[in-house]
Amino acid sequence: MYPHIFSMPFSNLKDMSVMVLRTKGPAKLPEGYKLTMHISQGDAESVRVFRARSSGVESNSLQKLLFNLFVKEYPLVLSNEVLSQEVPYLGGVSEMKFYVEGLRFPDKDFDGLISINLSLLEPISDGLPETPIFTDTAVFRVAPWIMTPNTLQPVEVFVCCTSDNYQFLKGMRNLVTKSGYKLKICHEYMNRGDRWMQGPDFGYVTRLAQREDVSSLDSFGNLEVSPPVTVNGKNYPLGRILIGVAFPTATKGRNMTKVVQDFLWAQKVQEPVALFSDWLLGFRLLLASPDAGYKLFRGLQRMDTGKPNCSRSSCYPPHFQKGLKDEEQQTVDEILNDKGLAAENNYVQSCIDWNRDVLKRELGLDDEDIIDLPILFKLVMEENDNNKAETELRAVAYYPDMVNMIVLGKNLGIPKPFGPKVNGRCALEVEMCSLMEGLGLSCTFIDDFASYHKQLGEVHCGSNVRREPFDFKWWNLEMTSAMMHPRTFRVDYDHVTSVVCVVGAGLNVNLNRSAPPGSEFFSVKSTATAQYSISPRPQETSHLSPIPLKGNSALLIRMSHASDYENDGKLSIRYYGEKKDVLGRALLHLTAVEISLDVDADRDGVVEKNNANKGSWKWGSNGHGAILLVNCDSERVFLRKPDSEQDHVSKVSDLKDMSVMVLRTKGPAKLPEGYKLTMHISQVTQRVSESSGPDPLEWRAIHCKLLFNDFVKEYPLVLSNEVLSQEVPYLGGVSEMKFYVEGLRFPDKDFDGLISINLSLLEPISDGLPETPIFTDTAVFRVAPWIMTPNTLQPVEVFVCCTSDNYQFLKAMRNLVTKSGYKLKICHEYMNRGDRWMQDELEFGYIDSPHHRFPVVLDSPRRDFGYVTRLAQREDVSSLDSFGNLEVSPPVTVNGKNYPLGESSSEATKGRNMTKVVQDFLWAQKGFRLLLASPDAGYKLFRGLQRDGHGQAKLSEDEEQQTVDEILNDKGLAAENNYVQSCIDWNRDVLKRELGLDDEDIIDLPILFKLVMEENDNNKAETELRAVAYYPDMVNMIVLGKNLGIPKPFGPKVNGRCALEVEMCSLMEGLGLSCTFIDDFASYHKQLGEVHCGSNVRREPFDFKWWNLEM
Repeated sequence: MYPHIFSMPFSNLKDMSVMVLRTKGPAKLPEGYKLTMHISQGDAESVRVFRARSSGVESNSLQKLLFNLFVKEYPLVLSNEVLSQEVPYLGGVSEMKFYVEGLRFPDKDFDGLISINLSLLEPISDGLPETPIFTDTAVFRVAPWIMTPNTLQPVEVFVCCTSDNYQFLKGMRNLVTKSGYKLKICHEYMNRGDRWMQGPDFGYVTRLAQREDVSSLDSFGNLEVSPPVTVNGKNYPLGRILIGVAFPTATKGRNMTKVVQDFLWAQKVQEPVALFSDWLLGFRLLLASPDAGYKLFRGLQRMDTGKPNCSRSSCYPPHFQKGLKDEEQQTVDEILNDKGLAAENNYVQSCIDWNRDVLKRELGLDDEDIIDLPILFKLVMEENDNNKAETELRAVAYYPDMVNMIVLGKNLGIPKPFGPKVNGRCALEVEMCSLMEGLGLSCTFIDDFASYHKQLGEVHCGSNVRREPFDFKWWNLEMTSAMMHPRTFRVDYDHVTSVVCVVGAGLNVNLNRSAPPGSEFFSVKSTATAQYSISPRPQETSHLSPIPLKGNSALLIRMSHASDYENDGKLSIRYYGEKKDVLGRALLHLTAVEISLDVDADRDGVVEKNNANKGSWKWGSNGHGAILLVNCDSERVFLRKPDSEQDHVSKVSDLKDMSVMVLRTKGPAKLPEGYKLTMHISQVTQRVSESSGPDPLEWRAIHCKLLFNDFVKEYPLVLSNEVLSQEVPYLGGVSEMKFYVEGLRFPDKDFDGLISINLSLLEPISDGLPETPIFTDTAVFRVAPWIMTPNTLQPVEVFVCCTSDNYQFLKAMRNLVTKSGYKLKICHEYMNRGDRWMQDELEFGYIDSPHHRFPVVLDSPRRDFGYVTRLAQREDVSSLDSFGNLEVSPPVTVNGKNYPLGESSSEATKGRNMTKVVQDFLWAQKGFRLLLASPDAGYKLFRGLQRDGHGQAKLSEDEEQQTVDEILNDKGLAAENNYVQSCIDWNRDVLKRELGLDDEDIIDLPILFKLVMEENDNNKAETELRAVAYYPDMVNMIVLGKNLGIPKPFGPKVNGRCALEVEMCSLMEGLGLSCTFIDDFASYHKQLGEVHCGSNVRREPFDFKWWNLEM
C-alpha cells in the first residue's frame, strides 16, 4: 500500500521533474524477483518521488473516491520516511512515469546532488532477504536560487501601504504607471509577513538563524546582484551577489547571518562578493560619494564670486529645504565649515573606497564604469544588534540618499534629496539628472522623507521588483592568479596628506574627484622614490606641463622600495583653471613599507619570502600551498589531553607539530602615528601563537607569562576561537617575527580543510573613528588529512589486549611477532577494562606535512600519538562502527585515476551503516578498503573431500562434531550460504569497479557462514538476520610483512592435517607468505570476532606525499 498526497492539483506536476521507468520483457518476472526504488537517508531529506498510478494497479474505493474529486492518483513512492519501496513491473514494452520534487535548496551541508536508484532484486530462499543483481541510477541537481539584477526587465512592483506613506505611494504609482508595469500593494492587514506573495508559480524560502545573531545587514535591502560580468577571464553570466559584512579586522561588528551567507554561497552560480557595510545604516550596494558631495557644494559656494552673472538672491546662500535635525535650515557654507562633519565623511569615503576597490577587483570594473553620486553622511551611535547594552558608530545619509533608488527599465525612482535650490531648482536633482540622463535614463524624484528617510531607509527599501529571469541557463555555467590591485586613495587640495603605502601595492587617485571647483588642468611632480603614471596617458611630453583634466583622469602611485624614515617620499598635484591659473595644490608625504606574511608555500620545509602562491592552494606534484597539522597528540605525561585542547604551549617539543609562519617587514624605525598591523581570521579551525623576541610585549596575556617562564620561551596566543583579530607589533628596520599555527580539526563534511590567515595594515582616519585596512596579505593552509595504512606497509608495532581468558591467543601472538621481528605492546586489563577488541576500538593512521609527521589513532589517546574521534549526534551507532570493519587498500589505479594512498572501505549490511559522522570524516580524508571470504570456495573444498572419501571427517572444535557429509546435506545451511555469497558477490563487484581489480586479482578463501537472529543496533525491540562465521574466519587475520597470523579454523582433518589449513597454506605460500595459525576459538571466535579484531598494527606511512595527489 502506497502513501498518497491528497488534493494535489495537475498544475503541481509542472514544478516537478519527470523520471520514466522503461521496461521490456515477459508479461511478469519469475517468482520472487521484484523492482525496488530506493534513496539514501541523506538524499531523502531533500527529495520526494511520486508515481503516476497505472490503470492496472488497484487502489481501495475510499482512495479512488477522494482522488476522483481532484486528480489522478499520484502515490508517494520515496520520502524521508520511505527510503525504499517496491515498484510494479508492468510487463511487455512499458513505461511508468514518476514525478520528482526537491524539498530543499543547496546549502552548506547539501551540495544539491541527489541520486535515485532502481534495483532488480533476486530471491535466495524463503525467509531470507533478496539481493540486488542490477542497479540503475539517475542523478539530479537541485536548481539554485538565482537573484535578478536591476538590468533585467521588470514584471511587477511591490510596495507596502502604511498609515504615513501616502505621498510615497502616490509617487510610486505614477512612476510604475509611466513605466508600463504592474503595481501590487501590500496593505497593512497583510504586510506583517512575506508569505502573502507565495502562490502558484511563486515560491518561498527562508533561512532562520540558529542563534540570536541577526543584524540589520540581514535586511534584504542590503542584498544585491550585479549584471553579468567577466573578471580575469572568468565568466559570471548570472552576475555576482553582493553581501554586507564587517571589516575583516574588526573584533566585533555586524555581518549577514551565517545561515543566509551559507545559503547564498551554496547556490554556486552567482559567487558572492563581500562588501564592508558595517559602517552604514541602510547600506545599498550602489556607490555614493561624500567627495562628490563636497565637490558639488564647493562649486555652489564658489558661484558667489566666480559667477557674477548669478544674482545673490538666487545663488547664495542656498539652504537645504529639509534636514535630519528636524527642520534645521543649514546653508552650504555651514556644511562646508563643519569640521566634525567633514571628518565623519572622510571616514565614510574611506569605507566606500574599500568597497569600490572590491567591486573593481571582483566585478572587473574600471573607474570609468563607476559614477559617483553626491551624497553626504553623518555618524550616529546605534545599538549593537547582538548586544543591546553596547553602542557602535554607524553612518546615515545626511539627506535622502539618491543611490537608494528603484530601477524600472529606463525609468529611475529616486529619493527626492531636498537639496539647496539654485535658480529655482534643487542642485542635487540637477546633478543627478545630468549624470543619469546622459545614459538615456529618466529621473523621477519621489518624496520618501517622512515615511522612509527619517526611519533610515529610502525608496529602494520600501519597494521591491519581480523581474524577468536571465536568458542564460544556470546549468550551462562552466565551473572552473590573484592580482594585486591598487587601492583607491583620496587627496585634499590645499592640504598635506601623509600616507603609508606597501611596496608592490599602488595607490589609485581619482584626480577629478579630488579637484577644486573649476579645475580644467593638472600637473604632477615627485621625488625619485615615488613613481607614478597617469591615465589616460597624456599627449604632452613634459611631466610638468599642465594636462587636461578629464572625468576619468587617474594617478597611479607606487613606491620603488621601503622607506628609511617616515615621509621620505614626496608627490605634489597642482590644479589649474581654464586660463591655467593655479586653483589648488595637493601634497602627499609617502612612507613605504615592505610587508609579507610568509609560509612554506612550495612545501620544501622552508618558509620562503613572499611566494606568489602563498594565498592559494593547489594539489599535485607541481602544486603549491602551505600545510597545517591538527595538533592532536599530547606532550604531557600526566593528565593527558590533546594539545589542541590546551590554551597554551606546554613544551617546546609541541612546536614541531605546528606550522611556522613568518611576518617579514622592512621600513622606518616606526610607522607614522595611528598606523598598525593586525592579524585576523574568519574561520576558527586553527590557532596562532607568537614566538617572542628578546623584548617582552605589553599586550601578551599575563597567564602566558606566568605559565611559560618555568618551561620555555613565551608563546602568547594571538588568534583563536575567542580572538579573531589582534594587533601585532611592527618592529622596524629589517625584521622577522615567527608565528606557530596549529590545526584544531580535521577536514570533514562541513569543512574542506582550507584556512586563511590575514595580516592587514590599518590606517587612521580621525580621533574617535575606527581605522580602515589599506593592505591585506593572506596565507592559505590546508589541514593535513588523516591517512590509513594498508596491510602491505611495513609494521612498526603490534597491539593486543590481555584478558582473563586469552592466554593461548597472547602466547601465539607473542611468538608470531617475535618471529617477524617487530615490537609487541600489551594493553593490560586495568587499562582495557575487559575490552578485548583492540582492532574494533581504534584504527591507526597518520598525518603528514613537509616539516613533520606523526601517527594518529581514531579513538584512544596515547603518549606520542595523535588522537581523533567522531561522535554521532543521535543514538544511531551500530556494530559497523567497530573499526574492525574499516580497511584501506594498497595503492591502485582505476580507469586511469591514481590512488597512491589506496582507497578506504567500510562494510555495510541491510539496516546498518557506519555512523554518518564517521563516513563523512573518511570521505573528507580522501581514502577507502575491504577483505573477501567465499562460501562457494568452502563448499567446493568440502565436496572435494567428500569425493575423495573423507565425508566422515569432522570439524574438530565444533560442539556437534559435524562431519563433511552432514554439512553438505544441510539444505538450510546451503540456502543461508547462498544468501551470504550473493552479498559477498555484491561487494566483490564494487571492489572490482572501485579498485580496478579483475577476478584473477581476488583469492577466494573457503569460509562458511550461518545466519543468526541479532538484536537491531538502533531498535533493541527488533531482531534481524546476521551472518556469522561457521568456523574461525581465516580472512580475519593479521598481516606482519610476509608473516600471516591466521585464525586456526579447526577444520576436518585429512591425513593428520586440517584440510582448511592445507588449502590456506597452498593459496598463501605460493605468494611467498608464511602462515601461522593462532587459536582464538574460545577467546574471540565464540564472541563473534577473530585474530584481526583482537589485534592492531601501527605501520610505516606511505612514501608518497598526499599533497602530490592530482585531484
